[in-house]
Amino acid sequence: MRICPTTDYIQKQTCLGYINFMVERNELIEHTVQETLAKIECQNLKGITYEWNRQKMNLGFALGYNKLSFSKIWWEYLTDKQRKEVVVHEVCHLGDTYLNIMDKSWNSTLDHGRRWQELMIRAGASPDKKWNQEMPEKLKDIINPYKVECGCGVTRIPRKQYMRVFGTPAFYTYRCVICNQSLKALPIKK
Repeated sequence: MRICPTTDYIQKQTCLGYINFMVERNELIEHTVQETLAKIECQNLKGITYEWNRQKMNLGFALGYNKLSFSKIWWEYLTDKQRKEVVVHEVCHLGDTYLNIMDKSWNSTLDHGRRWQELMIRAGASPDKKWNQEMPEKLKDIINPYKVECGCGVTRIPRKQYMRVFGTPAFYTYRCVICNQSLKALPIKK
């Protein structure tokens, strides 16, 4: 069997690049978790683990008071600053749950309630409940690839609505409520 040295080299470089990305990603998370725990005064919270998921709608979420889960899909498209914001947001959820268990006077009942916002401010982050960054177009195509066109232009619609409109027999015609032109399905990018 003959191995092409160029192809072998490219594969090794690609693999090494991916490994470096994984190491940097893990270091960023671990450093941010420790830094945030110190700022919100929850250093006793030990044994925090994290995992990667394939969620498209959530950037991350906290499970109980010791586990974080991040979207692999989103993570690739975020800047380091945005990644750090997501980690801080989720660590504050862990801290909120932990303090609610350990300190009876904490009394936190809402996911993004007053106590969680307090922790976000202590961590030096904005206590916004929702992600307020502009989503990259490439990521929009992954999360919601269903586009339609009419006289108003191109817009995205939820999968369920797309299937209702274009998965029905041909004798139904759906029209835009604004321009009254019939809807045309655009190809779904894979």
